[in-house]
Amino acid sequence: EISASAIIIASNNTSTPNPHDQIKTTMTLQRIQALENINFCWDVHEMKWMRNYEALRLYYRKHNHTRVPKNLKDHPTLPYWVSKQRKLYGKTIAANQNCSSTLAAGDDSFALFSKKQLSEKRIQLLNDIQFFEDKYQPKDRNTNRTRKKKDLSWMQRYQKLEEFYKIHGHCRVPRRTHSRLSSWVNNNRREYKLYKQNQPSQMTVDRVKALERIAGFDSNATALDAKWNRNFEKIKIFFKEHGHSRVPLRYSKQPELGRWVNRQRAQYKKGNKDREEGKVSSSPSLTLEHIEKLESIGFEWEVGRGRGVRSINKKGPSH
Repeated sequence: EISASAIIIASNNTSTPNPHDQIKTTMTLQRIQALENINFCWDVHEMKWMRNYEALRLYYRKHNHTRVPKNLKDHPTLPYWVSKQRKLYGKTIAANQNCSSTLAAGDDSFALFSKKQLSEKRIQLLNDIQFFEDKYQPKDRNTNRTRKKKDLSWMQRYQKLEEFYKIHGHCRVPRRTHSRLSSWVNNNRREYKLYKQNQPSQMTVDRVKALERIAGFDSNATALDAKWNRNFEKIKIFFKEHGHSRVPLRYSKQPELGRWVNRQRAQYKKGNKDREEGKVSSSPSLTLEHIEKLESIGFEWEVGRGRGVRSINKKGPSH
């Protein structure tokens, strides 16, 4: 059995290293050679990254682009990996710009490479398949007739939203009186946000421009984000007080929080089901960013019936 400390290699160079540069390890050169003879993997994270990259490279060879759709049946996790690489690339560019600014200011100190950035090697590999040159929205592979029909239906809804905005001066379409238009607006806000985050989205450049011509559309999407973040801060406080995220549906102190938590779980469950069935969700769902934020505080997606409900409502926080 090999201990974790044994998988520390200071150098691939077989020459005698400087004693001051050596790292204490139980690994010997003979053991290293024996493991490499059976293709032992020294870096599991690199292996996983290359496995996803190879899947994307094969997709590129087949489709001639890297705009991986959300409902990819052959590799369901690939769209999320692609989205993560685009985010990391953006952070890498920003970090490089900050570094250039620091040097221009006369500071010659350099920050260590972050896991939240892409290495030069990975950027080069992605460049080889035109990853950064591609538009981010997936192409519609349907016939021209079907595409025109979809575009016509979208424009009809868009014109109704324009009329609503002219009358009311905002894009907060009530579901009670305009159920279909309200659902359409919510779906397009979700797709719009994904597009702006460089994540897989059904939004096109033309649709983005059309929606941004309506003054209230983007600001309303921002307002929805602000509301989600307010509830996220509330669940963080709840988790800190109670040690879990099992907020009762009829939570007497904050009734809205219980309903919000329940919606997040329902949307997460529906999103997983749609992905398994190869469908694109027709209702607003959690974004990858929302899921990551909730999981960062230990949010529980599966909750047994009745767990923690009575003690919270009747006895208050337990310490």
